[in-house]
Amino acid sequence: MSDWKQKLRSSATLTAEGVRVLLGCFLMLFVSQKCGDDNCSLDEIRDTSNIARDVFWALHLLSAISVLFAYWLEGRREKWLIDHFDSNPAKPDEAMVADWGRNKQLHIEFRFRTRFLQLVVGVSFLIYMINWIGTSIYLIVWYWNGVSTATGLLTQGVLVVQALYSTYDAATQSLIRNVPISTVLVEPTVFNQWDEDLKEVFAVEVSV
Repeated sequence: MSDWKQKLRSSATLTAEGVRVLLGCFLMLFVSQKCGDDNCSLDEIRDTSNIARDVFWALHLLSAISVLFAYWLEGRREKWLIDHFDSNPAKPDEAMVADWGRNKQLHIEFRFRTRFLQLVVGVSFLIYMINWIGTSIYLIVWYWNGVSTATGLLTQGVLVVQALYSTYDAATQSLIRNVPISTVLVEPTVFNQWDEDLKEVFAVEVSV
């Protein structure tokens, strides 16, 4: 698959997942709530005179910003991997381990990008859990609307946690195995050889 097709496919996957996760950060907007005897209206949900709601809206926003940054970082790392490496099914996944010596600078950059992504996703996960637990307690105690509230909280929570954990786990495995692994694509994809353009550069360097 050509580089531009890989980038297009990765961008589409990352955008679709990023939008779902971003919406999952704004729990008060998408989880059913009861105000008095009726479901809360949009105006009641956005009530700026309610200090508690303002606090959770701020937490929602902080969570969304951290997730956006994590996904932006993930997209940058994926583009960098596609520009520098290829995936060859005929080679073992660990083929790059023995080949890092050809360009130690790229090896250092690979580990830095992956470790930084792992750190940012971990922080985003922590912020989201504070957001989810705090909002859940608040809505259950003050705006409980039965099964609808519970279902909404669980659905949004599971969606975001699964997405962030998947990225964190792929980055962790990439560091442990010391091979470039995609954190975007659903199926496990290991980049196990240099990009063709880099191979040509290496060939020139050797001949010189």
